[in-house]
Order: sequence, then C-alpha cells, then structure tokens
Amino acid sequence: MKKSALLLLLGACFCSAFAQDYEECDSVADNAVDLSHRVVNPDSVVIDRSNGMVSVRIYGEDGNHEYSYAYSQEMPSDSDETVSEHDDWNFDLPFVDKLTNHSSRSRFAVSCGGFGFGFVNAIDCPPMMNTKMASSYEIFCDRIIAVSWSPMRNGTSLRLGLGLDWKNFRMTGNTRFVKDGKFVNFGEYPPESDPKFSRLKVFALTMPVTFTQKFGKGFSFSAGAVVNFNTHASMKTKYINNNDEVTLANSNIHQRKVTVDVMGQFNFKAIGVYIKYCPMSVLDPEFGPDFKCFSTGLTLFY
Repeated sequence: MKKSALLLLLGACFCSAFAQDYEECDSVADNAVDLSHRVVNPDSVVIDRSNGMVSVRIYGEDGNHEYSYAYSQEMPSDSDETVSEHDDWNFDLPFVDKLTNHSSRSRFAVSCGGFGFGFVNAIDCPPMMNTKMASSYEIFCDRIIAVSWSPMRNGTSLRLGLGLDWKNFRMTGNTRFVKDGKFVNFGEYPPESDPKFSRLKVFALTMPVTFTQKFGKGFSFSAGAVVNFNTHASMKTKYINNNDEVTLANSNIHQRKVTVDVMGQFNFKAIGVYIKYCPMSVLDPEFGPDFKCFSTGLTLFY
C-alpha cells in the first residue's frame, strides 16, 4: 500500500513538471512567433551584446533606405550564441549598393514615363548648313512602355523600351532649305525678303536599349543605344516678301529610315541630364546633305 501511494505521488509530480515545461515551451514558441521580423535586403545589420543584453539593429530595406528597426533581449551569461552567414560572396564599392553573387534572384519590371527636352545641332555638315543649336530642339519620351531586368540586387539593370522622338534643325540666317527636284539642297532667300526661319524636322519611333547603375542616394547613370525608326520628316521655310508672309513646305525629303543614337544619362532622383550622338547621316546621302547630329538637355521622371 505504501509503495502504491509512493508511486502515485511520484507520477503526479512528474506530470506536473512535464505540464509546466510544456507550457513554458508553448510560451517561448508563441513569443518566437510574435518576435519574428523579416527584412528583405537590408543595408546593414548591427548585433551588439553588453551588460547581459543582446540588441539587433537593422538599417534600410529593399526599396527604402530610410527604414530602421531595433530589438533587444536579455541574455543570460551562460547561454549559447550562434551566428550564421550564408555563403553568398559580397563586397562594397564606393557609392554602389552591396553586390551579391548570381544566386540572388533576378527580377523583371514593367515601367513607363521618362521625358527629355534639349538642344540639337547638326555636325559634320556642309558649310552652308548654318543651323543654330540655341534654336534647334529635341523632345522625346523613350519609355512609353519599357521592360527592365535586374540580374542582381545591386542596382544594376538592363532596359528595353519603346518611345517617340522629335528633332527640329532650324536655320535663322540667310540660308534656307530648298527642294531641287527630288534632292534637298541649300539656297538663298529672295532679294529684299525678311527671313524668319528654315527648318528640317524628323519624327521617329524609338527603341532604347540601356544599361543602368544606381549608386544610392537617388543617383544613377545610364548608357546605351537608341534605335530610331524615322517614320516622318519634313522641311518648312518662312519669310516676309513685299509685306506678305511666304511659307514653303515639303514632306518628301528622303530621311534615312533607321538610325542609331549613342546616349548617356546621369540622374538625381527625378531630374537628369543627357547627351546623345548619332554617327549616321540623318538624311539619305543620295537625296540630301550628309550630316550627323548631337543633342544635350534635361530629362524628367526616369
């Protein structure tokens, strides 16, 4: 009888201790769930232990460099610590976000927007083609729609876009564009006339292929090629003769159907500057003067 009572007492104590341990495990598990916090691609993580406390501070996350998070926990002196790091190699370059190896997941994105306005000038042109860069303009939107690919999470991306471009080469001196049969040439204004302008306009559908590197703090650089499908070109001349305004226009000037621009761009947040150079003749050399073009100006919303 005494043995039975003793066994019952030991069993009760064991069950009570087991139940208490089980409740503590549940409590720890619940706390672990409550304290779970996931941050994607942080800029830096600082782990500090002092005076029996362990603190974790996280700065920056994917897409938000202003983000911060802090957590601290009391840690007994006899507890074990484990710090692990995956085997992705990484290193830092000045002004460049952290680079990781190709195990990082590549990402595709669709975007739109991106406008540019600048001044354009004809270069390597005949002496009589005295276009003025200050009065010749370029307007473009080369991201009506664009697809970008980021192979690594370091701010590097490749982009293919579809857009529009409009260039206006303008002469304001005593020389004008003239159509001589099927050829575009240069000529003088009639005697005693008052020249206004003579311009040559080219409209194109564009397909830019660019490489972009983001440097952090809103800075980025892009470089690449812009393929121009020149769908329309025209010329127009205006002058005053005997108090009458005379307008001469022609839209059959044989522009080169496809040209390629080399473009570089430096951005700070939504504002940037660009330079663009076309090493190919704007017009078909068999029907008009052979000249290239150079442009520079401002960009918005890239």
